[in-house]
Amino acid sequence: MMAAVAAAFFAAQDDPAPSMLSFLLWAIVASLVAAVYLFGVFPAVHDVGSLALVLAVVFLPVGLLLHKPQTALIGLPLMVNLVALLNVQNTYSANIQTFINSSVAMFIGIGFAVVMTRLFRSVGAEWTARRLVRQGWTTLAEAAEGHGQQDRQQFAARMLDLLGLLAPRLAATPQGSDIASVDMLTEARIGLNILQLRRARHDLPPTSMAAIESILDDVATHYRAQVAHRGPLPAPTALQAKLEASLKRVQTVAPGKARDEALMGVMGLRFALFPEAPVVASAAPDGAIAAG
Repeated sequence: MMAAVAAAFFAAQDDPAPSMLSFLLWAIVASLVAAVYLFGVFPAVHDVGSLALVLAVVFLPVGLLLHKPQTALIGLPLMVNLVALLNVQNTYSANIQTFINSSVAMFIGIGFAVVMTRLFRSVGAEWTARRLVRQGWTTLAEAAEGHGQQDRQQFAARMLDLLGLLAPRLAATPQGSDIASVDMLTEARIGLNILQLRRARHDLPPTSMAAIESILDDVATHYRAQVAHRGPLPAPTALQAKLEASLKRVQTVAPGKARDEALMGVMGLRFALFPEAPVVASAAPDGAIAAG
């Protein structure tokens, strides 16, 4: 039971073993405190008021430790294991043999979880960051390869969820790692531009529609290549040329919602995939001049 509890508490961490080892050390402290209570304090307690008073001496400070994120890893094992070992919900019947048996079983269970986690589960933040980034790239490739309309809100929620998981892990990756250069917020914007183009292309002339489908195929190929490479790759220059040519072509389409959405989608992809490329002036959907 304690092996399952220890593993479940820290399952979301990239490397749970250090936290689980800390949990084990403070569980040992909790067992010593519980022994003092069971065999030194509780025999002298005969009413509820006295019980509450003696328990407050330990549980109030432990509650404060548990409340603060900086000390939660100390307060959590103390609170959980003290409550389990004191067994205050039942009639007092402390037995030294039963107590030692329970305490040793608890230590062995948590220790077993630490060993098995260290053998099979421990990974670094960079490994997890690469895995999350590849998931994001796969999602973008699937969006570019898809057909018909797709749910923008569902896509944005998925990408922002990946961003929330990825941000703290990117901060923990070693300096100089290529994965640290990935901006998942930019990737999310690229995905929204992809969906915008997929929706708008149906109302464009056949030539423009074919050009946009070719662009989406190249975008999908680019992200599939990054997934296979397991790292970021520069977008192909041929894709930049296609985007700029399509931008000029779509400007000649009759004004309308599809034209505006296509222009915004093409411009979004152009600026996101090639941020360092020379600036190109183009007509914005409202007739103003926009810089690429």
